[in-house]
Amino acid sequence: MYHIKSYTIREFIEDEQIILPRYQRKKTWDALKNFQLCISVFKQYPIGVCILSEMNSPSGEVRKYLLDGRQRRDALTDIYNDPENIYKWAMKFLKFNKSTNDSDLRNLFYKKVQAFLEKEESRNSSTGNSTDGNVPSSELVSDPTFDELGLNDDVSNEFDVALEEQEEISTSDGLNVLCELIVNTHHWNKKGSGFTAPFDFIMYVRNCSFADYHDNNNYTLSSRDLKSFIWAYKENCKRLFPTERDSYRKSDNFYNYIKKNCGIPQPNLEGQLKDHVERHWSSMLIRIDLLQSIKDILSNNEVGVIEVGLMQAYDYQKIFNLINTQGEELKAVEILSAKPRWNYKLQVPHPDLVSSANNLYNYIGTMPDYYVNWDLAATLVNRFRKNFFFKKFDYSQKSGFENQLTTGFVILSGIYTKRVDKQAFDALGNMSIDWDHDIDNLILQINKMIEVLVSNNYFSFLETWDCNIMDLMSSYIAYDFFLVTYHNWVKKGCPIAAGTAVKQFQKESFILFDKLVYEYLTGKWKGSGDSRTKANIDSLFDNDESLFEPISKEKWISLLTNVFDENKISGDDIKFDKMKPLLYHFYCLDGKRSPSLGLNESFEVDHIIPQKLFIDSAINNRDVIKDNLLNLGILRKRENCSKGKKRLIEMKTNAWMVSEIKEYEFIPEDKFETFSDVSNYKEMFSLRRPYFEKAFTVKRNQILNNWY
Repeated sequence: MYHIKSYTIREFIEDEQIILPRYQRKKTWDALKNFQLCISVFKQYPIGVCILSEMNSPSGEVRKYLLDGRQRRDALTDIYNDPENIYKWAMKFLKFNKSTNDSDLRNLFYKKVQAFLEKEESRNSSTGNSTDGNVPSSELVSDPTFDELGLNDDVSNEFDVALEEQEEISTSDGLNVLCELIVNTHHWNKKGSGFTAPFDFIMYVRNCSFADYHDNNNYTLSSRDLKSFIWAYKENCKRLFPTERDSYRKSDNFYNYIKKNCGIPQPNLEGQLKDHVERHWSSMLIRIDLLQSIKDILSNNEVGVIEVGLMQAYDYQKIFNLINTQGEELKAVEILSAKPRWNYKLQVPHPDLVSSANNLYNYIGTMPDYYVNWDLAATLVNRFRKNFFFKKFDYSQKSGFENQLTTGFVILSGIYTKRVDKQAFDALGNMSIDWDHDIDNLILQINKMIEVLVSNNYFSFLETWDCNIMDLMSSYIAYDFFLVTYHNWVKKGCPIAAGTAVKQFQKESFILFDKLVYEYLTGKWKGSGDSRTKANIDSLFDNDESLFEPISKEKWISLLTNVFDENKISGDDIKFDKMKPLLYHFYCLDGKRSPSLGLNESFEVDHIIPQKLFIDSAINNRDVIKDNLLNLGILRKRENCSKGKKRLIEMKTNAWMVSEIKEYEFIPEDKFETFSDVSNYKEMFSLRRPYFEKAFTVKRNQILNNWY
């Protein structure tokens, strides 16, 4: 169910019922994009369609969650609140500086704006309208610095320009309003902009609401607060002179308003204040009229809004895709954060949740007044004590943010609904869950299950390598392994003490992981991962014994033989990314624990014979051979960075590196020189091959047969 409505821009930005959901897209629009929106607004062009999710909260209050349109609403609010924002954006768009005179600035404005409008008309005819997606420019452009604005001690009188004799600015030509706003904000000093300069009567009054006072009688003028001061003045004139339409245009009325609201500390300053107002009144009126013009334009121009009601998450996404062909995809977690049933207030949030949620909202750039059940799902992964399943979100790296959020909802959906598709997210929100306690208890359970898993040698080795299944293979394989493993553990009675149940659980977990690696390599997970996961969970509860039937030794040997001899898997050339999980699997089968010497150790897959040597050689199929499993090993990241493109022979002076190459790449030191020559790669492959074959036969069989 949806409604199509139109709001004036003022209604859209002033509607207090419109709120941002818990999940907020970070600001991506830069000065260029914001000024492009200014042009559309002042030309009174359509500015796109926004999406609101309108629902009633549990208390009956109407909530309008802004699902799409935040970038526009933020920019429109900045336009309305503070004229100096427009000037700062214009500096980047028009590319002028503090020395540009007013005449040149006007000419530059119309030249650049006309060029932009012609270019946009051409672009839109072939690509469609722009959206609230990522900035189309090649790089983000920040707001101007103080130096760019030209702050200095010399106060220019150039704010009394051009429009000095004009009594009123018409909104019929919005570009003229925009241009004059920029020109009249030009010429900054340390006290403020050209827009505030005519109102600098601070030395004559006791206190002023738009002056920010500093030490030693210094102050700066706020254009945002000046706007409020001017609106209050105009309202005062309406109240005192109800029959006079333009009473605010009389300088005496403004002078009296200053006297009443700012106070004059000494009688002798009254004349000086009055003289200041008279001398600068024409410039003051220009700025008052500019503010009124902005208000009128925003009051007359409209925003299209689609208000959606009770729908499934995929319905929201489909509507978004239909109207927004270029915007960033509307995420399921974003939709859920705008649903009342996901905004249940937690009464006593767990300290771990508070810490994780605070990190999340610091990254987003906001801080909620309270915590809700959406936060429980959004922070779930980061509350696992040990985690080789999923990538934890690193707020310092600022990558993978949506993956972390989505993973939490997938896990909860898979546990409570035994499905991981988008419909499961909606079903999860409707389930009878005690959000104040159940999820915290679930996390305790999950942490216990992980402890049981890593008490087994294979998974303890995997944990030491600081890798996760999601990065090594795919999100859906990570979901599948985690959910089937968790449900299997619960089905067995959540065993934690050493015994038959724990060992059977560990064995079945190994078989499942081994099978998933094989299926990933051979392409079995291409396509719909959510349906495969549902089928595997169903098989578990149907007691289907084939779920934990091991991949045969013969299949593994066949796969390895194709990799080693043909550089292929299932008929396709090997890929570096496909070799990585196979390599980690080998190390754990072989009983290799990482050489970690401290916390936060990270590792990288290393080409033993550097890639460049292969690329520069005349070896046939060199682009594929360089990524063969037999040319790969894992080293600590800092060691691998120091190695770089160096040959083995160049490592002999580094004792740590020599030790790790011998231990983890199975190359004796007396072979370093030989294997530094790329033409000897076959000899190196022959030397290393038996280690891999033994791991996938003898050692893998020992793991499968020695659990009791």
